[in-house]
Amino acid sequence: MIRLYCRQSRWLRLFSGVLAIIYAANFGCVMALADSLSGKPVSKAKPTLERLSTLVIFPVDNEAGDDASGAALRLWNGIRMKINDAGRFRAVGFTTNIKTVDRALNVDDTLTSADVTGPFDGPEKAGRITSVIAGDMESTNQLGEVTTSLGYVTTVLTSENIDTVKNSVEVTAKATVYANGYDDPIGEITVKGVAYSVAKSDDLTAVETRAIDSASGKIAQFFSPVTSTGSAIPKPHSVKSSSNVLLWILAGVVAGVAYSVARSRTDISSGSTSSTTTSSSSSSSSSSTPTVPSEPSL
Repeated sequence: MIRLYCRQSRWLRLFSGVLAIIYAANFGCVMALADSLSGKPVSKAKPTLERLSTLVIFPVDNEAGDDASGAALRLWNGIRMKINDAGRFRAVGFTTNIKTVDRALNVDDTLTSADVTGPFDGPEKAGRITSVIAGDMESTNQLGEVTTSLGYVTTVLTSENIDTVKNSVEVTAKATVYANGYDDPIGEITVKGVAYSVAKSDDLTAVETRAIDSASGKIAQFFSPVTSTGSAIPKPHSVKSSSNVLLWILAGVVAGVAYSVARSRTDISSGSTSSTTTSSSSSSSSSSTPTVPSEPSL
């Protein structure tokens, strides 16, 4: 009878432990889902360049002098076109015609004309504008995970040197990329675009165009790196952060295991107590039974 009880209790302990773990894991999933749907922020690590999918390209800040204003505009157009041509990112040129920016300027009054006028200095100005644009460009799924990660690029034309003797042009520019919502840059690059006259018919305007194309191509290459096989790094389909879900499930499993162990110990101690009590009562019962003397043999 005692063996049968032990066997049954062992199976009951195992069954209840498995049920507890399953219940706790499901509870973890439900809690993670509720946590996300409630609008609480999903913790996420700082994005890398590879995890961005859309880039807002701000107009190039010109530090090379008034004579280089045309070069700055052409550099901005070249960067946007070359990044889009590479296909790794969607490059969007910043203008006040973007509907969220237009609404912030003319309806909500959350941006002023000074806010949208260069120079665009990183997170202080460009970052604020990007957070406004993100209302249209960033989207989340039902778990609150960002499926379109937005970044922005600021560029400075630091110098333009035109040599009329050698018929050469050299432009130097620095580009910096940020992720929306982060003040620290993800990466930056300084490039030089140099071009020389290759024919007598070349004028300095054509040489300047080639130098600007060279600089914009190097910047675009930085944002669309090529693998050793020569193909562009594939664009990520989505950016998901499931750390909350995993943490809840892990917590549920740990709780289930802890419950199973506690239940097992309780049953074992109960079984030991019961066994001791049965043994004691059996011993006392046998000791209280009077011994009947055997009859003498005839």
